[in-house]
Amino acid sequence: MKAASIKSLIGTLLAAALGLAARFAGGKGNIHVLGIPLKRKMNPRLRIITILFAAFSLLSACAPSNRSDSPTFTEPDPETYVSLMPPILEYFYHRKEAVLSGDLQAFYRRYPDLEHNTNFEKGINTESTLISSYHALAPFDGNIHPEYYEKIKISQSENGIRVLVHGMELYLLKNSQGKFGESGGEFKLVLFMRQEGDTWQVYQTDEVTLQEWQDFKP
Repeated sequence: MKAASIKSLIGTLLAAALGLAARFAGGKGNIHVLGIPLKRKMNPRLRIITILFAAFSLLSACAPSNRSDSPTFTEPDPETYVSLMPPILEYFYHRKEAVLSGDLQAFYRRYPDLEHNTNFEKGINTESTLISSYHALAPFDGNIHPEYYEKIKISQSENGIRVLVHGMELYLLKNSQGKFGESGGEFKLVLFMRQEGDTWQVYQTDEVTLQEWQDFKP
């Protein structure tokens, strides 16, 4: 990246940080950064982690993307679809339960591989930050619709199969006045799955970053 581009990037991030601070200082309601909810009374340490996560996503968006190595995703045949959907629904069930309970350990007991090799810049295995951020809003119910925008698509990987999921994730909240609200939104996620026995196991997740979202053409 050229020096002028770096200076421009620093200026943009600084302006965004100042704007975010100003929005925290006044006004009402929650703030969302790249789809991540920030609560005004959020624990300062958690707020810092969340903002850092958003910053990593912004930086990754500025990195040049090489689409030549990107896999091609296609709709699965009916038999493959039927075998994949139960473990996909199970993953999102445990993800939602972790958000509602805040129990990351129970989630990682079911998906031990997802606790390791986290890479925020690339969106790899970032469940800990996502779950903690949503849980900080004290949701009491939620729904995740994996095929809200489109049916799943798949691509073969070295160790199994990649599944592109384009869905909606929403959590139900209640503020101090007892009024109901929602937090969440659209997401694109690639699940890396391998066959274990007669089922499929999720061993890595890849959240589509901002730059990938703009360029992503499965």
